[in-house]
Amino acid sequence: IKSMSSTTSTPINIKFSLNEPRLSKRTTCGDLCTLTSNEFPILKKLSIQHLVLQVGGVREPHWHGNANKIIYCLYGSALITIVGNHGKYNTFGITEGQACFVPSGYAHHVENMRKDGTSEFIIGLSHELPEEFNFSMTFGPMSDKVLGN
Repeated sequence: IKSMSSTTSTPINIKFSLNEPRLSKRTTCGDLCTLTSNEFPILKKLSIQHLVLQVGGVREPHWHGNANKIIYCLYGSALITIVGNHGKYNTFGITEGQACFVPSGYAHHVENMRKDGTSEFIIGLSHELPEEFNFSMTFGPMSDKVLGN
């Protein structure tokens, strides 16, 4: 589907698939497809993700430096932990039809709680190019001595 821009006669894309293999990161834990303004230029102050977690799958702990997040559970259930300032954290579950909010800069993870199948989520982010900092990329290069302190 294409629409005409209101300022020019140039068609703009207004439809995109969240099942696009080239946009997906696949791991043994599941699949994460991220759609930003790089792929879908009409997005302004918004990006979207489609997350499918396998049985026992965990979305690696991470945070976004420039985006708030809403996680909506399409199917299944998840345990979510959000870590805020001063070591305060909140751990809770969500199920189909429920959503939660994660403020920018707060570390968080999503864990599939289903024992017999996948869980699926749509995630909205408040920036068209969200920054993501994974624990493995942040702490991976540090020595055991540094991490032990």
